[in-house]
This record gives sequence, structure tokens and C-alpha cells, in this order.
Amino acid sequence: MRDTQDLLLSPHDQLWLILGIAGVLLGGILIGAATTHLAQWWAQRKDREALRRAGR
Repeated sequence: MRDTQDLLLSPHDQLWLILGIAGVLLGGILIGAATTHLAQWWAQRKDREALRRAGR
């Protein structure tokens, strides 16, 4: 019968697990921010094109 301590993650594994989770969260936030920025830029570009066409 194995001891319950053997089933727990070692401190080294816990560190990598925490870093991995933090990396995924940070990456998701950065991708979300970049996507939002690109969407706003694209909308502004389309608005400028529409205004330019309306002015002609």
C-alpha cells in the first residue's frame, strides 16, 4: 500500500503546475486584449472609409 504523500505533487511539480496555469491565464488575457484592439481598429477603419465615401 502506498503512502498518501506519494500521491501528492512534489513541490517542483506544484511550481510548474502553477506557472502553467498562470501562463495560460496571462496568454488568454493578452490574446483577448489584442483581439479587442484589432476589432476596434478595424471598426474605425471601416467608419473612416464610409465617411470618405459619403463625402464624395
